[in-house]
Amino acid sequence: MREWLRGGQAAPSTSAAPGMATELALDAVAKLSELLERHPLAILDVNRLPLPKAEMKTALKLLWQIARNEQRRNQIEVAYIHLSNFQDGVGDVPLEPIVPPNSPPEKVAAILDPYMLFAAQVQAETHVLSEELRQFERSVRG
Repeated sequence: MREWLRGGQAAPSTSAAPGMATELALDAVAKLSELLERHPLAILDVNRLPLPKAEMKTALKLLWQIARNEQRRNQIEVAYIHLSNFQDGVGDVPLEPIVPPNSPPEKVAAILDPYMLFAAQVQAETHVLSEELRQFERSVRG
């Protein structure tokens, strides 16, 4: 992810990321990207994020502002929305909704019940993050 963000960056705006260095943002978002690639459907503990969630938002906004094209911005937007997959109290093991074929009902329940406990939180936060992102984009684009 770092490489696709590097080419010909404009100077970052301080409105989105006061005090955050571009290198820190690049590193954090690259680590986030790796997590999302390894666990695309999972709900993970917020402690798995490379930075606190508020700082991850700042990093993503900074990189959105310096992205050179819409494809890069779209990738950053997807990552921003996927911050909802990181929730307090999940624990060390990611919750993945993957059930092996022909699993007995008790195994299905053992896999899906913990996931479903957090699914409503994820969905609600997805809506909040989408609205935050829309407001941010409007403020930047004027």
